[in-house]
Amino acid sequence: MLHRTMRPDTFLRSKRVAAAIALLLLFALPLYFFFFRGTTEPTSSREQSPTAGQLFVSVDSPLYAIANRQAQVFIAHYPDAQVQVTADVSSKTLLRLLQNESDAALVTGEMSAREDSLFTRFGRRIRKEPVARDAVICIVNHRNPLARLSVGELSRLYAKRESDVKISQARGGVFSPWIAGNDYRLLMAVRKLFHIDHEALSAWQSKDERELVQRISDDPDAVGLLFLSSFRTLSLNDEAMQKIKVLAISSNPDGARPELPSQQNIYNGSYPLGVIVNYIYFQDSDLAAGFGSWLSREGQKSFERSYLAPFRQPPRTIILK
Repeated sequence: MLHRTMRPDTFLRSKRVAAAIALLLLFALPLYFFFFRGTTEPTSSREQSPTAGQLFVSVDSPLYAIANRQAQVFIAHYPDAQVQVTADVSSKTLLRLLQNESDAALVTGEMSAREDSLFTRFGRRIRKEPVARDAVICIVNHRNPLARLSVGELSRLYAKRESDVKISQARGGVFSPWIAGNDYRLLMAVRKLFHIDHEALSAWQSKDERELVQRISDDPDAVGLLFLSSFRTLSLNDEAMQKIKVLAISSNPDGARPELPSQQNIYNGSYPLGVIVNYIYFQDSDLAAGFGSWLSREGQKSFERSYLAPFRQPPRTIILK
C-alpha cells in the first residue's frame, strides 16, 4: 500500500529516524565483522590471476541482468574464471564488499564520503572504475499536462517542504513529488543532481519502484523519480506503459533544449540527469581487476546493447578487404 496519508513533516521525521538507523548499521556492522571475524578469509581464492579464480560480485538489483550477462560472456572467454553475481538493495551492495562477502561491487552513482571513509579506516584499498551510464528519469501520468521540466524546476519541487508545489505559471498546475524510497543510491543521486545536499529532500515515498509506477498511473498530479535501469527492468506490460509517460528534461528552463533519456542522450551528456555506474573492487584481487578491465573495454559492447549506456565508445573492428 502506498503511503498516501503520510504528511511531509512526518515523512521527514521518519527519514531522520531511518537515516539514524542506517548510520548505526553502517558503522556497527563493519566493526562487528572486522573485530569478530578478523581471521575470515576473503571470499575469493588467493591463488588467482586476472582471468582465473573465483569472484563474487554484489550489484544493485536493477543492474543484475546486465552484470550477470557480462559475467557469462567473461566466463565464456576465460573458462578458468568463476564469476558469481548477487543482487541486493542498493543500501547493502557496498556493505557486502566491506564485510568480505563479495570481492567487487557494481553500483549506480558515487560512493558517499562516509562509505569511502569506512574503507579507508579499515585499510581496505579499493579502486573505482566507471563502466557504464544510468540516469534518473521523471515519469508522470499520461493525462498530466507536463511534457518537459528543467533541472531547476525539479530541484525546487523536491526541495520544498509542502506536499504540493506549483512548478511555474507557464506549466499551469500543482504537482506532488514522489520517489522510490527503497533506493539509497537514487536518493543520493537526486541530492547531487539537484544540488540540495544541505536541504530537506521532501517527497512522498513509495515502498519500491513498482508501487511508484502504480501511483503515477493512478494520479494525474503525481511526478515520480526513479533510475532508468529500475524502470526498464520492471517488465511493465503494454497497458501499464500506456498510463505513464517519461518527461524530457532540460538543464535550464530558458536556453537548453529538453531531452529524453535515450541511450545516445545519456552517453553524450545532453540528457542532464545522467549518473555513472561504477565498478568497485579490492586492489589485491587479481580476478576482480581482470573483470573490471573487461567491463571497461570489451564489456562496453554489452552495455551498449542493454538498458544502460556505455561509459565510452565501444571499440569497432574494421576489416579491410
